[in-house]
This record gives sequence, C-alpha cells and structure tokens, in this order.
Amino acid sequence: FSVLCDVVARQRPERNLEFVCESIALFEKCYGLEYKEETRELALEALSKYGPGTSFENDERMLPIYRILGKYSRSMTSTDLYDKLHEKGLFTTSAAFYCDWIEVYILANQMDKAKEIL
Repeated sequence: FSVLCDVVARQRPERNLEFVCESIALFEKCYGLEYKEETRELALEALSKYGPGTSFENDERMLPIYRILGKYSRSMTSTDLYDKLHEKGLFTTSAAFYCDWIEVYILANQMDKAKEIL
C-alpha cells in the first residue's frame, strides 16, 4: 500500500491524500468487519500523515478516515472523536463535518446533543 502511495505522491502530493482516503474507505467497505484491526491501523497511518499538524488537517477528504477510526477505535467512541475534533478547532467551517458530527450523535441515540450541534 505504501509503495503505491509513494508513486502517487511523487507526482502530486494532494492526489496522494485522495488516493489514500478513497482506498481506506473502500478497504473498510469490503473487509472492515473481517479485518477490524487492519482497518483501524490504516486509518491511524493516514491520520499520522495527513491529520492534525499537517497542511491537510482541515481537508474534508479526511472525514471518512475519522469516521472509520471512530467505528474501530479501542479507546473512544465516534461521538468522543468528533467532540475532540471540534475542541481542537478542526473543520470549523466544514458543513460536511457538522453533518457527520450530528449523524454520529443520532446513531448513538443522543438526539438532544444532535439538536444542540445543529
């Protein structure tokens, strides 16, 4: 996987992000339930390269990676993850982030918090 990323990155680094995010999302869709740990590790690797502290930290293409991480995390729920992103000031101008954040609260059956975010 990293060899493919390196080839794509040599041409245009911003395309590498798109390739990585779409590949991880596809892997999760096809194999996530069977390979939970591997899916989590792929998401964590993407975050280390493109997450907070990088020039891509507010890039909406990372949102599916955060969703995957919330789904497969051993230490935090999806709602905790999105709360932390908001606390760090990430995606403050992203409508897609707020839609995802509301959705994770709806899926957690916490309608009052979802309404508060809305």
